[in-house]
Amino acid sequence: MTPVASKLSSKLKSWVKIDDSFTTDSDVVLYQACNKKTGCSMKSQLGQHVRSALHTKNKALQTSKKQVLLSQMQQSSN
Repeated sequence: MTPVASKLSSKLKSWVKIDDSFTTDSDVVLYQACNKKTGCSMKSQLGQHVRSALHTKNKALQTSKKQVLLSQMQQSSN
């Protein structure tokens, strides 16, 4: 039996699970932390972006903003 190639859309859906800041519409991948869209044909491209300085910096900024908002909510409820 010959192997059947998976569709790119199903591959993208499984690949975006490596980081919670990725989403896909089955054609392109959106890096929410970086606010960047890209076509992606290999999983290594996602891994490369995750390891980039830009993604690391934007992910840290996104996380710190969420922490500030949570602390503000706690202060206002007291």
